Amino acid sequence: MSDKTIFLTGATGYIGASVVQTLLALPNPPKQITALIRSETKAQQFESFSTPKTVLKAVIGDFSSLDLIKSTVAASDVVISLASSDEPNHIKAIIEGSKEKLEKTGTPVYFIHTSGSAITMDNARGLKTSDEIFTDLPASQVSPPYNAIDTIPDTAFHRDVDLIVLEADKKGYVIAYIAIPPTIFGLGKGPLYDTGFAHNSSIQIPFMIKAALGRKQPGVVGKGVNSWAYTYLGDVARLFAILYEKIGTIGHGHDGYYFTDGGEYNMNELVEAIGEVLSSKGLVASTETTSFTDEEIKTYFFGSEFMGTNNHIIAQHSAQIGWKSTVKGKDEFLKYVREETARLASK
Repeated sequence: MSDKTIFLTGATGYIGASVVQTLLALPNPPKQITALIRSETKAQQFESFSTPKTVLKAVIGDFSSLDLIKSTVAASDVVISLASSDEPNHIKAIIEGSKEKLEKTGTPVYFIHTSGSAITMDNARGLKTSDEIFTDLPASQVSPPYNAIDTIPDTAFHRDVDLIVLEADKKGYVIAYIAIPPTIFGLGKGPLYDTGFAHNSSIQIPFMIKAALGRKQPGVVGKGVNSWAYTYLGDVARLFAILYEKIGTIGHGHDGYYFTDGGEYNMNELVEAIGEVLSSKGLVASTETTSFTDEEIKTYFFGSEFMGTNNHIIAQHSAQIGWKSTVKGKDEFLKYVREETARLASK
């Protein structure tokens, strides 16, 4: 695979930087990674991380730079989208670029797309648990008690963009693999983070921390009895590396879903850990967990009750291709929650 070229979006992001670092560390890394980057400063910084085996190159643009995306894709072997699971136009541009390559060379692009396990979330509103578990196995291999991803409604979160990718794979325009992580934990470390090039923190956990800081009390949606799967940042990046190394030899399209997992956390457990740290720093008026008001949900979560949903997954397909979680238990996850709370509280 050392002769392959990659076009990647989201290099400055929490997941993207870890994926880049993991690809660079492979025994046979890609010969070139080209990243879509918004600023000249970040572009120069990205290129400075080149190694003797891999040239890092930046093209300056954003999701509106559709012609640039198309032309860069057409000149690449592999595309990895890590910037957004919900913006369809740049995904369509990626597909158009692959069609252009297909017409000229007879070979489409291998496309590793990032979705998210929120595709499986319910409408529990923090008031109930769920026994529904989704597996990433191809539908033909799924048996109770697990559910296949393709049973999810087309209206599910992220699903509209996933369906665009799947349809392109079906038509032969791309060979697509869909990586689907749940809540990700772990502080981003390494040169891309340490230099300030990339964001080193996740999304969901900081949302809950910032809400507790803002209202000066831990909070949950509803009763907080719902639970979510979690996964470690390094494990997510390793899945992308495995997908890259195995492109062309593993299931793709509707047979190409790949979860990462590691365990599950209950929302009350999460906010209890947050409250303990904030209380020790005198930053909350009470450690008692209470329900978010409608106004607080608007303020801290853009009006969405997604932190009150259930999300149960199992990474069986990823395991079949050699991926395995390195998480040793929930204590490891909660330790990170406490450390991240202390870090954000000190800002």
